[in-house]
Amino acid sequence: MSPDFETELERLEKEGWRRVSNETKRPVPASLLARYPWLPAEILEVLEEVDEMISGDATCWLLTSKDYAGEGDSAFAWNEWELQSLEGAGSDESWAEEIRAFWDRHLPVGLSLDGGYGFHAIRDDGVIVWGNEPEFEETTEVPGGYLGLLRAMGAGRSGCA
Repeated sequence: MSPDFETELERLEKEGWRRVSNETKRPVPASLLARYPWLPAEILEVLEEVDEMISGDATCWLLTSKDYAGEGDSAFAWNEWELQSLEGAGSDESWAEEIRAFWDRHLPVGLSLDGGYGFHAIRDDGVIVWGNEPEFEETTEVPGGYLGLLRAMGAGRSGCA
């Protein structure tokens, strides 16, 4: 893992986040890489080396290969907000296709329960976005990419937004 990412993860720990690292890299599922082949190697490395990264109040966490494999401790799936949106679309197949197209371009990298359901995702162009309920597919960009996201979280903020 790059020293910059390591520094930001250490800062989060100092601010009360709980971090568990993998002793050896834990590969993300092949199905995830098939859906998101554009995932940058530097982010993939973090996802495989960190087992858990959870805020002190447990309302915000970074997703890891463990979560993508369905083996995390969370009550929420890594793609929970996509599933909820699809449920909301009901039998409207056109709307469901739009939802799936959105999520094919956005890989969630963090989930939040701080002030409602929310997420951070990396978009297929490398930009990190923030989205929250009720319209998960309406997002705002987060400056600085994944490293910028970690820096913002490690800047004394209590939540993920």
